[in-house]
Amino acid sequence: MSIFLNALQKASSLQIIVLCECGLIEFFCEYLKHENPQNIKSALDGIAIVLNHGAQLASQNKTDNPFRVKFDEKGGIELLEGLQSHPSGEIYEKTFKILETHYEIEDQ
Repeated sequence: MSIFLNALQKASSLQIIVLCECGLIEFFCEYLKHENPQNIKSALDGIAIVLNHGAQLASQNKTDNPFRVKFDEKGGIELLEGLQSHPSGEIYEKTFKILETHYEIEDQ
């Protein structure tokens, strides 16, 4: 997991596109299902990086975030919603930040 996170932090948008085409989003979605909190936190960090790059691409091209679309298709939003009730405060915070940044969330 740390290899992917290190690669993402230094990757260009083109490299992230290639990684996502090779299944990176699916990989992160699977890790969101793990019981190990460190795996979940790492997956959330990776998803945040990918979605942030996608938001930049969407802004430049005046389109939808291509990575968010793929993440949604793989059930990512449901996984994030489920993590909002995770007992780890850090996981809750990371999840909330992604939802707040990339999705319209309702005040509760």
